Amino acid sequence: MSDLGALVEEQHDTLILLQAMYPRESERVFPTPSALAFLSSPSALPSSREVYVELKLSLDPSSVSADSAVTLEITLCLTTAEPKVNLNLGSSALSRSEHENLREVIRPMADEEGSSDYILDMIASLETHFSTIIDGRAAPQVPLAKQEKEEKLERVWFWFPSLSSREKRKDLVVFAHDAGLTGFVLAGKPGLLCVEGDGADVDAYMGRIKSESWSDIPSYQKKVTERLRNTLASPTDRLLPRMVDITDQISHYGTYAHRPEMGEVKAQMQKWGVEEEWAEVIMGPGGGASG
Repeated sequence: MSDLGALVEEQHDTLILLQAMYPRESERVFPTPSALAFLSSPSALPSSREVYVELKLSLDPSSVSADSAVTLEITLCLTTAEPKVNLNLGSSALSRSEHENLREVIRPMADEEGSSDYILDMIASLETHFSTIIDGRAAPQVPLAKQEKEEKLERVWFWFPSLSSREKRKDLVVFAHDAGLTGFVLAGKPGLLCVEGDGADVDAYMGRIKSESWSDIPSYQKKVTERLRNTLASPTDRLLPRMVDITDQISHYGTYAHRPEMGEVKAQMQKWGVEEEWAEVIMGPGGGASG
Protein backbone atom coordinates (compact mmCIF):
# COMPACT_ATOMS: atom_id res chain seq x y z
CA MET A 1 0.00 0.00 0.00
CA SER A 2 1.31 3.47 -0.89
CA ASP A 3 2.09 6.07 1.78
CA LEU A 4 -0.98 8.05 0.69
CA GLY A 5 -3.19 4.96 0.78
CA ALA A 6 -1.99 4.11 4.29
CA LEU A 7 -2.61 7.69 5.41
CA VAL A 8 -6.16 7.70 4.03
CA GLU A 9 -6.89 4.39 5.77
CA GLU A 10 -5.45 5.68 9.06
CA GLN A 11 -7.51 8.89 8.94
CA HIS A 12 -10.66 6.94 8.08
CA ASP A 13 -10.07 4.61 11.06
CA THR A 14 -9.51 7.66 13.27
CA LEU A 15 -12.81 9.16 12.16
CA ILE A 16 -14.65 5.91 12.91
CA LEU A 17 -13.05 5.78 16.37
CA LEU A 18 -14.13 9.35 17.18
CA GLN A 19 -17.65 8.59 16.02
CA ALA A 20 -17.76 5.56 18.33
CA MET A 21 -16.36 7.48 21.30
CA TYR A 22 -18.66 10.48 20.78
CA PRO A 23 -21.87 8.95 19.37
CA ARG A 24 -24.26 11.78 20.27
CA GLU A 25 -24.68 14.71 17.90
CA SER A 26 -24.39 17.03 20.89
CA GLU A 27 -20.83 15.74 21.36
CA ARG A 28 -19.65 15.45 17.75
CA VAL A 29 -20.31 17.59 14.68
CA PHE A 30 -19.34 17.04 11.04
CA PRO A 31 -19.77 20.58 9.64
CA THR A 32 -19.37 19.57 5.98
CA PRO A 33 -21.02 16.83 3.87
CA SER A 34 -17.59 15.73 2.64
CA ALA A 35 -16.72 14.43 6.13
CA LEU A 36 -19.83 12.25 6.21
CA ALA A 37 -19.11 10.99 2.69
CA PHE A 38 -15.55 10.07 3.67
CA LEU A 39 -16.83 8.37 6.82
CA SER A 40 -19.12 6.20 4.69
CA SER A 41 -16.43 5.42 2.13
CA PRO A 42 -12.69 6.17 2.37
CA SER A 43 -12.59 6.38 -1.44
CA ALA A 44 -14.78 9.52 -1.28
CA LEU A 45 -11.88 11.92 -0.84
CA PRO A 46 -12.98 15.55 -0.40
CA SER A 47 -11.57 18.05 -2.90
CA SER A 48 -9.95 19.97 -0.05
CA ARG A 49 -7.96 16.83 0.88
CA GLU A 50 -8.87 17.26 4.52
CA VAL A 51 -11.70 16.19 6.80
CA TYR A 52 -13.01 18.39 9.58
CA VAL A 53 -14.75 17.27 12.78
CA GLU A 54 -15.66 19.11 15.98
CA LEU A 55 -15.81 17.50 19.42
CA LYS A 56 -17.67 19.14 22.31
CA LEU A 57 -15.63 18.60 25.48
CA SER A 58 -17.12 19.47 28.85
CA LEU A 59 -15.15 22.13 30.68
CA ASP A 60 -17.06 21.39 33.89
CA PRO A 61 -18.50 17.83 34.13
CA SER A 62 -20.76 18.95 36.99
CA SER A 63 -22.51 21.46 34.71
CA VAL A 64 -25.01 20.68 31.96
CA SER A 65 -24.85 24.22 30.57
CA ALA A 66 -23.81 24.64 26.95
CA ASP A 67 -21.63 27.49 28.17
CA SER A 68 -19.31 24.93 29.76
CA ALA A 69 -18.48 23.25 26.44
CA VAL A 70 -15.11 23.63 24.76
CA THR A 71 -14.92 22.81 21.06
CA LEU A 72 -11.89 20.84 19.90
CA GLU A 73 -11.60 21.45 16.16
CA ILE A 74 -9.85 18.52 14.46
CA THR A 75 -8.57 18.60 10.89
CA LEU A 76 -7.45 15.24 9.47
CA CYS A 77 -5.22 15.88 6.47
CA LEU A 78 -5.37 13.51 3.50
CA THR A 79 -2.11 14.49 1.86
CA THR A 80 1.42 13.52 2.85
CA ALA A 81 2.55 17.12 2.30
CA GLU A 82 0.73 18.35 5.43
CA PRO A 83 0.85 17.40 9.14
CA LYS A 84 -1.54 14.49 9.66
CA VAL A 85 -3.58 16.27 12.32
CA ASN A 86 -4.22 19.92 13.15
CA LEU A 87 -5.97 20.85 16.40
CA ASN A 88 -7.57 24.14 17.40
CA LEU A 89 -9.75 25.25 20.29
CA GLY A 90 -12.90 27.33 20.05
CA SER A 91 -15.21 28.34 22.87
CA SER A 92 -17.15 31.34 24.05
CA ALA A 93 -16.93 29.78 27.54
CA LEU A 94 -13.24 30.67 27.83
CA SER A 95 -11.62 33.99 28.60
CA ARG A 96 -8.66 34.97 26.46
CA SER A 97 -6.14 33.94 29.12
CA GLU A 98 -7.92 30.60 29.65
CA HIS A 99 -7.92 29.98 25.91
CA GLU A 100 -4.19 30.73 25.69
CA ASN A 101 -3.44 28.44 28.65
CA LEU A 102 -5.33 25.58 27.03
CA ARG A 103 -3.61 26.14 23.69
CA GLU A 104 -0.27 25.63 25.41
CA VAL A 105 -1.41 22.12 26.36
CA ILE A 106 -1.60 21.12 22.69
CA ARG A 107 1.86 19.85 21.76
CA PRO A 108 3.13 19.16 18.22
CA MET A 109 2.44 15.70 16.86
CA ALA A 110 5.45 13.34 16.83
CA ASP A 111 6.61 12.07 13.43
CA GLU A 112 5.82 8.42 14.08
CA GLU A 113 2.72 9.03 16.21
CA GLY A 114 -0.62 7.71 15.01
CA SER A 115 -3.47 10.16 14.46
CA SER A 116 -5.84 8.51 16.93
CA ASP A 117 -3.14 8.13 19.60
CA TYR A 118 -2.24 11.81 19.29
CA ILE A 119 -5.84 13.04 19.40
CA LEU A 120 -6.78 10.87 22.39
CA ASP A 121 -3.66 11.96 24.29
CA MET A 122 -4.47 15.62 23.64
CA ILE A 123 -8.09 15.15 24.75
CA ALA A 124 -6.89 13.55 27.99
CA SER A 125 -4.40 16.38 28.58
CA LEU A 126 -7.03 19.05 27.91
CA GLU A 127 -9.61 17.44 30.19
CA THR A 128 -7.01 17.20 32.95
CA HIS A 129 -6.26 20.90 32.51
CA PHE A 130 -9.95 21.83 32.62
CA SER A 131 -9.98 21.30 36.40
CA THR A 132 -7.33 23.99 36.88
CA ILE A 133 -9.56 26.45 35.01
CA ILE A 134 -12.58 25.60 37.17
CA ASP A 135 -10.46 25.90 40.34
CA GLY A 136 -9.10 29.24 39.16
CA ARG A 137 -12.60 30.59 38.60
CA ALA A 138 -13.64 29.52 42.08
CA ALA A 139 -10.65 31.18 43.75
CA PRO A 140 -11.14 34.71 45.16
CA GLN A 141 -9.98 37.37 42.74
CA VAL A 142 -7.08 39.53 43.85
CA PRO A 143 -7.44 43.14 42.66
CA LEU A 144 -4.93 43.95 39.96
CA ALA A 145 -2.68 46.94 40.38
CA LYS A 146 -3.21 47.65 36.72
CA GLN A 147 -6.54 46.74 35.18
CA GLU A 148 -6.49 44.92 31.88
CA LYS A 149 -7.68 46.96 28.96
CA GLU A 150 -11.39 46.73 28.27
CA GLU A 151 -12.24 44.76 25.17
CA LYS A 152 -14.21 46.39 22.39
CA LEU A 153 -15.86 43.55 20.53
CA GLU A 154 -16.38 44.15 16.82
CA ARG A 155 -17.37 42.31 13.67
CA VAL A 156 -15.20 43.45 10.77
CA TRP A 157 -15.65 42.70 7.06
CA PHE A 158 -12.84 42.80 4.50
CA TRP A 159 -13.19 42.67 0.71
CA PHE A 160 -10.59 41.31 -1.74
CA PRO A 161 -10.86 41.91 -5.50
CA SER A 162 -9.44 38.39 -5.84
CA LEU A 163 -8.48 35.67 -3.36
CA SER A 164 -7.49 32.16 -4.39
CA SER A 165 -4.27 30.85 -2.79
CA ARG A 166 -5.07 27.94 -0.48
CA GLU A 167 -1.91 28.64 1.53
CA LYS A 168 -2.87 32.29 2.12
CA ARG A 169 -6.42 31.25 3.08
CA LYS A 170 -5.02 28.76 5.57
CA ASP A 171 -2.96 31.54 7.16
CA LEU A 172 -6.11 33.67 7.46
CA VAL A 173 -7.72 30.85 9.46
CA VAL A 174 -4.71 29.82 11.57
CA PHE A 175 -3.71 33.40 12.47
CA ALA A 176 -7.33 34.08 13.52
CA HIS A 177 -7.26 31.06 15.83
CA ASP A 178 -4.02 32.37 17.33
CA ALA A 179 -5.69 35.73 18.02
CA GLY A 180 -8.88 34.23 19.49
CA LEU A 181 -10.98 35.54 16.59
CA THR A 182 -13.98 33.85 14.98
CA GLY A 183 -15.27 34.31 11.45
CA PHE A 184 -14.91 32.96 7.93
CA VAL A 185 -13.00 33.37 4.68
CA LEU A 186 -14.45 32.86 1.19
CA ALA A 187 -12.14 32.76 -1.83
CA GLY A 188 -13.05 33.92 -5.31
CA LYS A 189 -13.58 37.08 -7.33
CA PRO A 190 -14.36 38.85 -5.10
CA GLY A 191 -13.01 37.26 -1.93
CA LEU A 192 -14.46 37.94 1.51
CA LEU A 193 -13.13 37.84 5.07
CA CYS A 194 -15.18 38.42 8.21
CA VAL A 195 -13.74 38.29 11.73
CA GLU A 196 -15.17 38.85 15.20
CA GLY A 197 -13.30 39.74 18.36
CA ASP A 198 -11.59 42.61 20.12
CA GLY A 199 -11.09 45.43 17.64
CA ALA A 200 -7.43 45.86 18.57
CA ASP A 201 -6.88 42.13 18.06
CA VAL A 202 -8.50 42.35 14.62
CA ASP A 203 -6.15 45.18 13.65
CA ALA A 204 -3.13 43.27 14.96
CA TYR A 205 -4.31 40.16 13.09
CA MET A 206 -4.48 42.00 9.76
CA GLY A 207 -1.10 43.55 10.47
CA ARG A 208 0.37 40.09 10.99
CA ILE A 209 -1.29 38.79 7.81
CA LYS A 210 0.27 41.58 5.75
CA SER A 211 3.74 41.36 7.35
CA GLU A 212 4.06 37.55 7.61
CA SER A 213 1.65 35.70 5.33
CA TRP A 214 1.90 38.30 2.55
CA SER A 215 5.60 39.05 2.97
CA ASP A 216 6.31 37.53 -0.45
CA ILE A 217 3.68 39.71 -2.19
CA PRO A 218 4.63 43.17 -3.55
CA SER A 219 2.97 45.95 -1.58
CA TYR A 220 0.99 47.17 -4.59
CA GLN A 221 -0.63 43.72 -4.88
CA LYS A 222 -1.74 43.56 -1.24
CA LYS A 223 -5.24 44.64 -2.13
CA VAL A 224 -7.73 44.36 0.71
CA THR A 225 -10.38 46.86 1.79
CA GLU A 226 -12.15 47.11 5.12
CA ARG A 227 -15.80 47.43 4.10
CA LEU A 228 -17.68 47.37 7.41
CA ARG A 229 -16.96 47.44 11.17
CA ASN A 230 -19.79 47.04 13.68
CA THR A 231 -19.51 47.15 17.47
CA LEU A 232 -20.90 44.14 19.37
CA ALA A 233 -22.62 44.91 22.66
CA SER A 234 -21.59 41.67 24.39
CA PRO A 235 -19.88 38.32 23.72
CA THR A 236 -23.30 36.79 23.03
CA ASP A 237 -23.51 38.98 19.91
CA ARG A 238 -20.68 37.02 18.33
CA LEU A 239 -22.59 35.00 15.73
CA LEU A 240 -19.76 33.11 14.04
CA PRO A 241 -18.89 30.05 16.16
CA ARG A 242 -15.34 29.50 14.88
CA MET A 243 -12.89 30.63 12.22
CA VAL A 244 -13.31 28.58 9.05
CA ASP A 245 -12.64 28.62 5.30
CA ILE A 246 -16.04 28.04 3.65
CA THR A 247 -14.72 28.12 0.07
CA ASP A 248 -15.13 24.37 -0.51
CA GLN A 249 -18.67 24.47 0.89
CA ILE A 250 -19.83 26.93 -1.80
CA SER A 251 -20.31 26.16 -5.51
CA HIS A 252 -18.25 28.26 -7.92
CA TYR A 253 -18.78 29.05 -11.60
CA GLY A 254 -17.02 30.84 -14.44
CA THR A 255 -14.18 29.84 -16.74
CA TYR A 256 -11.83 29.31 -13.82
CA ALA A 257 -14.54 28.42 -11.27
CA HIS A 258 -13.59 31.47 -9.26
CA ARG A 259 -16.97 33.15 -8.81
CA PRO A 260 -18.90 31.95 -5.72
CA GLU A 261 -22.58 31.12 -6.12
CA MET A 262 -24.18 34.03 -4.28
CA GLY A 263 -27.42 32.16 -3.55
CA GLU A 264 -25.48 29.61 -1.50
CA VAL A 265 -23.44 32.33 0.18
CA LYS A 266 -26.63 34.20 1.09
CA ALA A 267 -28.14 31.03 2.60
CA GLN A 268 -25.05 30.58 4.80
CA MET A 269 -25.16 34.23 5.89
CA GLN A 270 -28.84 33.81 6.80
CA LYS A 271 -27.96 30.72 8.83
CA TRP A 272 -25.40 32.72 10.81
CA GLY A 273 -27.64 35.78 11.13
CA VAL A 274 -25.30 38.18 9.33
CA GLU A 275 -27.16 38.47 6.02
CA GLU A 276 -27.84 42.22 6.29
CA GLU A 277 -24.20 43.05 7.01
CA TRP A 278 -23.06 40.76 4.19
CA ALA A 279 -25.45 42.47 1.77
CA GLU A 280 -24.12 45.89 2.78
CA VAL A 281 -20.56 44.71 2.19
CA ILE A 282 -21.35 43.24 -1.23
CA MET A 283 -23.82 45.84 -2.53
CA GLY A 284 -23.13 48.91 -0.41
CA PRO A 285 -25.27 50.66 2.25
CA GLY A 286 -28.97 50.17 1.67
CA GLY A 287 -28.39 47.20 -0.61
CA GLY A 288 -30.16 44.73 1.64
CA ALA A 289 -30.51 41.17 0.41
CA SER A 290 -34.06 40.51 -0.60
CA GLY A 291 -35.56 37.11 0.07
